[in-house]
Amino acid sequence: MSDVVATLGPRSVRALWYSDRRLAQNAYIRVEPAEVAIGEDVTVHYGFEATAEAKLRVEYAIDFVKARGKTSQKKFLLTDSTIPGSTGVERMRTHSFKDLSTRKHYTGDHRFTLFINGVEVAETSLRIIFN
Repeated sequence: MSDVVATLGPRSVRALWYSDRRLAQNAYIRVEPAEVAIGEDVTVHYGFEATAEAKLRVEYAIDFVKARGKTSQKKFLLTDSTIPGSTGVERMRTHSFKDLSTRKHYTGDHRFTLFINGVEVAETSLRIIFN
């Protein structure tokens, strides 16, 4: 079911027992370093303050630059759990920009977006350069 939820919007997320109330504040997403070469890794730092106990689905999305300059968004699950109210959450995840058989990376600005229960709450960007 988690693969299905990743492609759904806020309305569909509500139907799967996630609240549509604004349950997080002071959300942020940060990528370090801010510029990498194809094949390197970045660390994605994210955090927020939960305002009430609730089941939260936290994801980040990357708008990957394609060969002709357009972008294509891909979401990645960070956590899907019940978070107690009045809790600060700060975590990190490593993301690789190595080319895969299913994904080729291109230079340019890639947008990172943090989603909580399908709602965009923070964003940043990363520049990919040639080696």
